[in-house]
Amino acid sequence: MPLILASLVFLAAFATLTLVPGMPFPARVASWAVLLGMWTLFAVDVAVRLALAPNHMSFLRHHWLSLVFLVVPTLCPLRAVGMISRGSINRRRRGPSFRFQAQVAAYATLTTLLYGLTSALLVFGAERDAHRGNIRTFGDAAWWTVSTITTVGFGDVYPVTWRGRWVGGLLMLGGVGLLGVVTASFASWFVSRFDDSRD
Repeated sequence: MPLILASLVFLAAFATLTLVPGMPFPARVASWAVLLGMWTLFAVDVAVRLALAPNHMSFLRHHWLSLVFLVVPTLCPLRAVGMISRGSINRRRRGPSFRFQAQVAAYATLTTLLYGLTSALLVFGAERDAHRGNIRTFGDAAWWTVSTITTVGFGDVYPVTWRGRWVGGLLMLGGVGLLGVVTASFASWFVSRFDDSRD
C-alpha cells in the first residue's frame, strides 16, 4: 500500500509539473523533490527485494516490471492495478472462469487508462514549446493519445520532436495490445453470460 500511494503521489507531482509550467520556483522545486523522493523509494524497494531474493536472476525474470518502473517512472501508478483489481474481484462470488475474465478486464482497462494518461502528459511536455509543433494544449495531447491508442490516427495533431515520436511509437505498440485484451475480455464475458443463460 505505501508503494501504491507513492505511485499516485508521483503521478500527481508529474502532472502538476507538466500542466502548470509557470508555477512559482519554490513549488517547482518541491514538486521535483517529491518526484525524486518517490523514485528513490521505488529504487530502494527493488534493491532490497533483489538483495533478499535467494535467486537474483529468478527475481529479475519474475519482477521485470519493477525494473521498467525505474526506467520509466511515470508508469509507476500501474502498481495500483493489481491491488484494485484483486480487491474488486475477491468481493464477487462467481465461478473461476468469471473471476479470471474479470481480472484480465480490470488489469487491461486500468492499464490502458494509466498508459494513456501518462502518454498524454509526456507528449504534452515534449511538444508544447516545440518549433512548428501542433500539440499546444493538454486537450490536444489527450485527443492525439485517444486517436493513436485506438489506431484511428486522424493526423490533425502529431508529434514533431524525437521525444514525442518515441512516446507515440510506444503508445502504438502498447495500445494495440491493451485494447485487444480489453476487447477480447469483454467478448469472452458476453459469450460466457449467454452460455449461462442458455444452460
